[in-house]
Amino acid sequence: MKKNLEFKGVNYRDLLGWFDTIGGYEDTGRRVILRHDTDSDSMLKKSLQMASIEAEMGIKAFYYVLHGRDYWGNWPLVKKLQDMGHSVGFHNQVVTVAIKKYGADRVLSGKIDLGGMVADLLDEMRNGGIEVIDTSGHGHPDCYKHHYRNHCIWIGMKSVADIPQYKLSDFGLRYDAMMARFKGEKYISDSGNRWCMSPGMLTKGEPGIVSKVIKQVAKNYVLQLNIHPQWWN
Repeated sequence: MKKNLEFKGVNYRDLLGWFDTIGGYEDTGRRVILRHDTDSDSMLKKSLQMASIEAEMGIKAFYYVLHGRDYWGNWPLVKKLQDMGHSVGFHNQVVTVAIKKYGADRVLSGKIDLGGMVADLLDEMRNGGIEVIDTSGHGHPDCYKHHYRNHCIWIGMKSVADIPQYKLSDFGLRYDAMMARFKGEKYISDSGNRWCMSPGMLTKGEPGIVSKVIKQVAKNYVLQLNIHPQWWN
């Protein structure tokens, strides 16, 4: 049995055991979609621990790796997630990177080729053996400063200023994690090192209340559960 992880008193193995069905974006019926934005998980240490636990339990998860982090470009390391049967996707912060490089005025007025940046990053992943077909947007603090979301580059998402939008399929992508949400779907996450359920905090974090709420949501709705490995110990 692999080493376990915990977050605010919630045991990861116990959490996975709360659900009858963990599936993918294309599945139908009541289920849980298990997503991981790896963010600043240094060298994917905790992501690989979680991936190992999930594989042991026969669960497939969706891992989104963020460009600019220390694991980016270490494709043999990233590929370990894929080799355990999980999906590895592109965690997109292209608008954020472009604003830092070129300035907000140029990016928001549509003067920067964001599509070219996306294509180059996806080429890096695929040339490294990563079978990337999905993406999710990264919620960088600058998003709130300049009033944008990194996933605003996709047709079907809410547009922002004059930022250009692109078809996912032109980049060999099927889904953006937020675009793939179903009517009535609930979203629960440990974002910001706290339990939250869109559109607000879930609880003050008491493990018993968290388990009760999450179990009830999973019983009655489609649930997208976004777990950030960096917060788990």
